[in-house]
Amino acid sequence: MSCGSCPRRFTSSLLPTPARLAELDSALRANILPPELSSVQATIVATPAELNRYNLEMKRVTNELQRLKSERRALLSQFEKCRSVFAPIRRLPGELLTEIFAMCRPEELYELSKTVTPEEEVDRISHSHLRQLAQVCSRWNEIVSDSPKLWSHISFNTSVWSDCCASDDTLIDLLEYALERGRNTPLFIEACVVWTNTSSNYAFELLGEHSHRWHTVCFYSDPRSSAHLIDVEENLNNLQSLHLESNGSWNSVSTFHVAPRLTEFSFVGDSPHDIPHLPWSQIRKLTYIGKNAANPSECLSLLLRATNVDTALFSLDLRQTFSYVPWSSISSDVKSITLGLAASDSVIGRVFDCFSLPALESFALVPAVPRTNLEYSPPVWPIDQFLALARRSSFDSHLTRFQLRADVKNVDLLTCLAVLPRLEELVISDYGSLGMEAVISDVFLRGLSTSSHSSSAGAFDILPALRFLSLTSSLEFTDAVYVELVLSRAAAMRANNLKNLSKSGRPLVVHLYTLPERERELSTQMLNEAFASAIAEGYVLFEAGLAPVSYKTKD
Repeated sequence: MSCGSCPRRFTSSLLPTPARLAELDSALRANILPPELSSVQATIVATPAELNRYNLEMKRVTNELQRLKSERRALLSQFEKCRSVFAPIRRLPGELLTEIFAMCRPEELYELSKTVTPEEEVDRISHSHLRQLAQVCSRWNEIVSDSPKLWSHISFNTSVWSDCCASDDTLIDLLEYALERGRNTPLFIEACVVWTNTSSNYAFELLGEHSHRWHTVCFYSDPRSSAHLIDVEENLNNLQSLHLESNGSWNSVSTFHVAPRLTEFSFVGDSPHDIPHLPWSQIRKLTYIGKNAANPSECLSLLLRATNVDTALFSLDLRQTFSYVPWSSISSDVKSITLGLAASDSVIGRVFDCFSLPALESFALVPAVPRTNLEYSPPVWPIDQFLALARRSSFDSHLTRFQLRADVKNVDLLTCLAVLPRLEELVISDYGSLGMEAVISDVFLRGLSTSSHSSSAGAFDILPALRFLSLTSSLEFTDAVYVELVLSRAAAMRANNLKNLSKSGRPLVVHLYTLPERERELSTQMLNEAFASAIAEGYVLFEAGLAPVSYKTKD
């Protein structure tokens, strides 16, 4: 071995030759004395010193190796730092970095609908992701500290504070720090407050001090907590969206009655009588989800209060409602309505009977929002009442979207669709129980394919304007019938485009999703091959896969 500064190779004159080792091995095997005993004696005497010399050399070489490794690490560190000087991210303007940092916010951690651990509660109150970014370098620290937008989302749940590693005082300090960092940017709040807790009430008071910034507010709390929203009333000039969920009544709360920009309101509670005073004429989007059995007439009559509403969603448990109880008539210019109902067919028919919807563009009937992990049974489709509602409201002239997830016979559904010639979007789902007759069957698909106008390309008997078809199915139909439906519709759209001398017409968008409980597996590859030509020409956009939600039923 030699070092870099010395050409001499480190070695020893005592190193044996192969012949010397063979001679010693032969003498040992034969149990005789080797020749030249004096040489053997000399080797025994001299070897310890040589071994010690090797030990010293090995130590020197080890130290030299450590020095080389240390210098290599220093060179590598210098290289990486020099290269980082020219890293693209260092040239990004602060505004763009702020946008990137905003995308680093863990969305799932800021949703109160998700169960979080006490550790996660501390993380979201302290905005731990921002603190980590701030530790990268002084510039990032400055951007994080001086970008109010990054501190505009506030989320906390005081019901888990008692289990947190940080004290209530520390959590309040962290909340106050985040609110101050946000300065005057619009504020997005999700807060669950236990009103009997002193720290919880102080947290509400802190939010109240920034009420002029409120943009979107979700409160999951006892209405009595509203007493701690000091200086909030008539200070909500920027509030646009309000969500309340509670077991109590907000009826006497006037905190929100003056909010010039408030257009979205959703409520989850026991009764519409529990809703606070609101500027109802401003509401454009209304959501009401009943937590218990509801009086349908009172709930649906919210449309009479929100006279300018465009979009409405009602989720009601009407299983204990009697159809013979007097109901109020409701006429509304709402443009989109979703009815989530758990009820008998006669009660759902009464719901339809009470409505007159002369401006409706989108209609949906689905099961009520479940209060557990199991869904309600599907609502039963009242064909006669729907046809009457369609005539009364002139759906044939303005209804363009229809969504249904209910217990309905495919023939009845086709009958209803036949009176909706302006319909462009159709979303249908089987319910997901193999014991229930599937809506999406060959009969239904052939009904959508039928054309009695052989001389007119694309003149379908049902839904002649259809351009979007989404089916969630248990796959109780024949693939060939589905392919025929899609290709015939696509060919009609192509023919209409050529007739109108348009090469950039809208394609037919088709989605096919499968339920967990299904008769067979989806032939995705075969369908893609069948639609390949239409997709290539731009007349079909096809998407297939598993249904995005789990379907379970309860009685």
